[in-house]
Amino acid sequence: MSNPTLVVVLPTYAPGASILPTLTSLHTSVRAYSDQPYNLVLSDSSPDENICDQARTWADQSGCRLVIDHSSSRRYVKEALNAALSKSEVADADIVIFTNDDVEFDVNCVSNIVRSLSEDTVATIAVGSVLPDPRFRGGGRRAGAWQMDVVAEIARRLPSTASRAEGAIWATRGSFAGVYRYPIGSGSIADDVELREYVSKHNVVTLNVPGAVVYKIPPLGFLEFALQTQRFRTASRTAKGVALSPLVKSQAVLVSLAKSPLGALQYLAYRIALSSGFGKRSTTDKENWNRASSTWR
Repeated sequence: MSNPTLVVVLPTYAPGASILPTLTSLHTSVRAYSDQPYNLVLSDSSPDENICDQARTWADQSGCRLVIDHSSSRRYVKEALNAALSKSEVADADIVIFTNDDVEFDVNCVSNIVRSLSEDTVATIAVGSVLPDPRFRGGGRRAGAWQMDVVAEIARRLPSTASRAEGAIWATRGSFAGVYRYPIGSGSIADDVELREYVSKHNVVTLNVPGAVVYKIPPLGFLEFALQTQRFRTASRTAKGVALSPLVKSQAVLVSLAKSPLGALQYLAYRIALSSGFGKRSTTDKENWNRASSTWR
């Protein structure tokens, strides 16, 4: 597939926050791949127009074709994604990229994920990797940053056909994205659970593309770390994961340990605290982790 048409899907809920770092880095990464026009479908459920206004200003400056679906009522993640998936721009695109509103794109991210999916004649989904924002690797964020590094190291050691899921960056062929719908009401805290279940049930071929990287600020302190870890555990229980050999895990841990021994030490301390019962949140506190309903964004 030469010069595939691109559309990026971005669900947002960030009242008072700026999504310009995400949008600016996205545009830089797209332009490093191609100078062809592309669409951004923004599915926003912030209580005001702040995010939409930021996106409009950015689109005017970047030349990106912007499609906005705004709801003043807060939507579940799956509802926000389904609103985007209903747009003709998504169904008509060759490649659809899904990302979050709290990441920054590596300059080669789009090139790596689009080319991997375009050059493969069988795969339907390509999954990238999340790394900690290098500006936020110290202090109370060390444990979360170390955890992200370990996951990325594991991804590098898995075969390209390994079925993984990291909700912050993935891509599909347009025909798949245009047909696939998240089944609202059968979700969990993790964005990618239904997708993982669909992939497993229908034997959809996926690509592991660890070189398609986005950067995310790691959780700050123990309580944020505890929330992120509980979310991960919820996702692991509700979707079949990749079978990892002890060797792969050990290699990833050792490499990450050499890079940040203080991060590993903080991570270990946090995990011990979690195993002792500290930091555990009620499933009705702030986020709904009930399998019978999808999570809030």
